[in-house]
Amino acid sequence: MPILTKAIEALCSSISPKAGISRPSDESRAIELLEALRNSSISFDYDDIYSLAIANRWSPRHAVELAELADLISSGERVIAEQRSGWGEKTLAPILSAHQS
Repeated sequence: MPILTKAIEALCSSISPKAGISRPSDESRAIELLEALRNSSISFDYDDIYSLAIANRWSPRHAVELAELADLISSGERVIAEQRSGWGEKTLAPILSAHQS
């Protein structure tokens, strides 16, 4: 769980907790990070993501939105990111490297 915790902390620190993933660029960041986690065989579920978002001062409403998105991605659903930038892979790579050291 340390990798997941660090990854969600990175996501939460890059997005306003008051807005959550309501902006397309923020939603795309969340999608990309969650896909990178899944592709790296880091497991997560609704409860994990909801708890981590709440711990990072997100409102319950926004934490639910993120957790629902995570649930879709973890179950293999295809989710479209409007503004792909590679943010998820770029953010996860140093977290994985630090964990392997």
